[in-house]
Amino acid sequence: IAGAQWTQLNSEFEFISENDEHADVAAGDRIIDESLVDEALDHLQSEASSAEAEVEAAETIPDSELRKQLVALKTRLDSEIKIHNMPLCYVRGDFFDRPPHPVFALHNSLAGTGLNPSGLYLRDVFIWLPYLLPGCPKRFMCTCGSALSRNGFNDDPIARRVRHIPDDFFLFTNRFICDGRRVNEPGCGTSIQGTDPHILAQLPRQVQVAFPAYISPRGAVSKLMVRLMRNTFSHRHGAAPFAEMVTEVQYLSHADGELMYTAAANFYGQTGLKRFSSFDDPHGYAGSPPSAPYLKGLFTDVVSAHRIFIERDTATKPLTVAKADHTFHVLKHIGSVKGEQIFTAAYTCMNEFEEARGHAIVYSKSLEHVEDMYEHMFEGLRASGNPPTQILYTDSPQAERPFHERINKTMTLNVVPVTQWTDLPPFRSDPNTITVSVSDSIHIEEAANEILQNLFSCASPSQLYPIALAIKAEHCADELSRLQSPSDILPSLRSILTNSSIIKIGHDIRRSLQTISQAFSVKDIEPSMASKNPSTLELAKYAKLKGRVDSPLASLHDLAGAVLHKRFDIPAPSTSWVSPSPKFLCAEIDCL
Repeated sequence: IAGAQWTQLNSEFEFISENDEHADVAAGDRIIDESLVDEALDHLQSEASSAEAEVEAAETIPDSELRKQLVALKTRLDSEIKIHNMPLCYVRGDFFDRPPHPVFALHNSLAGTGLNPSGLYLRDVFIWLPYLLPGCPKRFMCTCGSALSRNGFNDDPIARRVRHIPDDFFLFTNRFICDGRRVNEPGCGTSIQGTDPHILAQLPRQVQVAFPAYISPRGAVSKLMVRLMRNTFSHRHGAAPFAEMVTEVQYLSHADGELMYTAAANFYGQTGLKRFSSFDDPHGYAGSPPSAPYLKGLFTDVVSAHRIFIERDTATKPLTVAKADHTFHVLKHIGSVKGEQIFTAAYTCMNEFEEARGHAIVYSKSLEHVEDMYEHMFEGLRASGNPPTQILYTDSPQAERPFHERINKTMTLNVVPVTQWTDLPPFRSDPNTITVSVSDSIHIEEAANEILQNLFSCASPSQLYPIALAIKAEHCADELSRLQSPSDILPSLRSILTNSSIIKIGHDIRRSLQTISQAFSVKDIEPSMASKNPSTLELAKYAKLKGRVDSPLASLHDLAGAVLHKRFDIPAPSTSWVSPSPKFLCAEIDCL
């Protein structure tokens, strides 16, 4: 490819990344089956269409008992407002206009042609007329700043069906209009329902709370229903079983009405009566329990509308004491494409009140995937005035400690590690020890050869030679590239490591020798450790055998305190040597 073509290709890639973030244009007509986002969007759109179709199917039809109830209510409210300046239910101190209880409805129907079940098909109606509510403003204002005028009641539908337990109810309201025909103050012509959030926001807070439902273009559901869904959905009770539960409750309510009707007919000796309506008869009882897609769609709308408040509340919670851990069970059942798992674990961080402060779905247990989450949480703590995190509980404190201390510097402020050996005097190496520091193969070979000569020249060698091996990180690749086989690697040093006559003493010495064997390809080390009498001595195991420590895995800090009665502060690994004297190098390198 020519240079000009390469430049043009790069510019096209930059344009796509900046202007076609989701690759909609670049994809064209292609369908990417592996795209989790595309599948989710299609699924949500399907649920939305299903919910809208369900709302249309649940509307009252002409000549049905519910339509007759709403038409009569609309006419009656006009007369009640003219006489009492408000609906009679407001006079009684209630929002609901309720039909007579089935017992009284059946008794009252005897005065006519006999028992009639139509009174048992009626529903409660919630009357919401904002301009008649306590504390309402003298004039409701439009979004354009002009005053709104009342524009009568709705005609089709007269009232909106709200899904509820044990039975649905209807929500009746009025319309407002920003009248553009006004001479002195012409409006923008916008028509607004009395249930619109813009209208509710102009009412007192205590009146806003009394509004009974959550409304979206897909439908309406009562606040009680949403609270039940929130509690059950968070405890593995999904939309499908919840929809079945609501259906069962509504069918039982229908069965109770039918039972009262037949029992009343038997009590009053009525025969040849009209049959009680079936549950789903649109002309009669008109039962319409919500489906699982309907509940999913409405619940998604509610959570989306409240998301900013949920996140704001979460961001203001304290995190003085944090508890964080990975969980793998949930991701085994979700988040896969064609059976292939995408994410490995879910990482959750809780505060001292068992409140979730952070949650992330991650590809692996590496804490790099949650670094941004922690940074956002700490930023939220500062912005909300909460104290910084002081204590963090995790299942791998030793492995995760460097990460948490790096991203949260406050956890190390004025913190002094305290153990039972803290008050002991510090450990100091023998000042008579001669320390030699070499960094190239030739000098390493000379030093190792000198050790071998001194050892085997003595009749009864008992001298201890401390050896620390270290490789600077930036030189690691260069050194190892020249040491590919046992024949290339420092024969004298190899003899020290593999000779069974030389006892290797140290803390976790076997793991250290295995590390050397793997890093330098010295395969002779592992067979020497696997023999019946290995030439190694584990200090922690020996101290446990002598009864000085309780665990054969005791740390160097515990060994120094229990055996030498000295405090040994284990140094942190370092990638650079900065001490001026070789005597202090042991405090700045990884010792094998």
